[in-house]
Amino acid sequence: SNIKVPMRAVLSVIAGLAGLYMIISGLMKASKAGLDPKTHNPHVILTNVGFGAILMMIGTNLTTLLGSVFGTEEILELSNISWNTPVPEASQQFNNAINAALTFVQIIGGIAFVRGWLILKKVVEGTTNDPLAKALTHILGGCLAINIGKFLEIMDATFGTNLLTSA
Repeated sequence: SNIKVPMRAVLSVIAGLAGLYMIISGLMKASKAGLDPKTHNPHVILTNVGFGAILMMIGTNLTTLLGSVFGTEEILELSNISWNTPVPEASQQFNNAINAALTFVQIIGGIAFVRGWLILKKVVEGTTNDPLAKALTHILGGCLAINIGKFLEIMDATFGTNLLTSA
């Protein structure tokens, strides 16, 4: 019933390990650059170390980052959204289904966010044919999906649909 916390932990570990691998790879390339500078481009070395540090930071310092940017860490939590339903008995079951769907969207958003940074690293290095727009779409779309509750509340308030009410 509570898959969000373990999935966030798994995603943090994966991001941290990917970041650690990139940093070690960059440092290994830097150590070999002294022997033959033509084989190891400084651009690739800095890209590996930089994006490795970003991925390690995502996994470990996300709550601190959100707290300093937004003034609260509560943005990580799923919003208490209740939909206006005409039948009160169906309301709780409907809200449980909506919360499960929003949790799934948040998990997919976290995966997309980390994947976007991995794509962006390859774009900067020039080792992929993927466009920069694909990486930015994954990063921005992942951010929206992670914060889907607040995003839906903002869209509801902006367009005045009154489908949601904050609990």
